[in-house]
Amino acid sequence: MADEPKSPTPEQPLGEQGIFEPKPLNVDRLPVSGTVRAIRLGVFLLMISAGVLIWLALRNPFMRPVKRYYKALNKRDTAAMTEAFPEWLAGADTDEGTVTVEDMCAAIVSATKYYFGQDSKATVVLRKQQEVGEEYLTRIADGIFTQYQRKVEITRGCWLTFDVTYKTADSEQTRTEYARVYRINGSWYLLDIPSDTA
Repeated sequence: MADEPKSPTPEQPLGEQGIFEPKPLNVDRLPVSGTVRAIRLGVFLLMISAGVLIWLALRNPFMRPVKRYYKALNKRDTAAMTEAFPEWLAGADTDEGTVTVEDMCAAIVSATKYYFGQDSKATVVLRKQQEVGEEYLTRIADGIFTQYQRKVEITRGCWLTFDVTYKTADSEQTRTEYARVYRINGSWYLLDIPSDTA
């Protein structure tokens, strides 16, 4: 006598009953809502933006003190402007006598308000960079030791040329400015106030 197919019992899964195996759910073909697509797109764009910012930061690390300086200038924050300089230099007397870097930053804030407008904002675009030779870096380090009694390691230096655009609601002025930046004890700093003279 031939075996007759058994009818499935509720206790047995379908696959064990000799009928078709259940197929896994294909989630790739499920419809995606507009909200989910917007979130995915937002995350994707955020990742690209973060990557670009990291790439720019790694590409031009010597611009960090310049950007920090002008960002603080836009806020008219002289204390934050001095953060672009080594800590030991920010409060010390400079070559000009009893004038500190913070005093000079305060003068720059006043001049910026006077010449470019109370609400002017500066943006910086690098035009040119020139690496400084090792002999010059040694002379700078020796000069720092002589004047400030600080032993520092300067591993790189750049002379920068950049355009600074000062904008207000109704005017815009662009001028070329110059700065010297140095990698001192592993971090980039200004040693001079950026100016329009090289």
